[in-house]
Amino acid sequence: MTTTMSDSTHAPADRDETTHDVDAAECGRRINTLLASEARSLFRYFTTQPTYTEPRTVPVRRIVDRIARDGERHERFLTKLLLSLEGDPALGSFTIEGTYINYITWDRLLPDLMRDKKQQIARYESVLSALAALDPHDSLACHICIADLLEENREHLQALGDLG
Repeated sequence: MTTTMSDSTHAPADRDETTHDVDAAECGRRINTLLASEARSLFRYFTTQPTYTEPRTVPVRRIVDRIARDGERHERFLTKLLLSLEGDPALGSFTIEGTYINYITWDRLLPDLMRDKKQQIARYESVLSALAALDPHDSLACHICIADLLEENREHLQALGDLG
């Protein structure tokens, strides 16, 4: 059988379209997990309310601010990725865990920030592991994008560790 140009744009004959839909939906579900995690991160509170910083801790504040802005960028990126898969963003409820950040010193806050970032990294690693089980045709782009965000989160953790 001869393959025409229009035939090459369709899924291979041995791929079940149902499998494609299931894999795309699973990618979307996993992305939603990361999206909710980013939206509920402790760093999220640094984008909406200023934290008192004395002169000696200004470098800490700058790094935390950068990480918080990156988290917002991660949220926007994951939302676009999810929408490209025809998924619906579901952030869930907003927690009140970080409402104390205006009333605590950086020395006390830094371990919480590091714990939060370690949890983020674990979630990203879990999602990458789950995506590896899916059809690469459906999950490769998601895998690459999520791996990039995971690497950024690892760099954030390293920057936080360098502060302590």
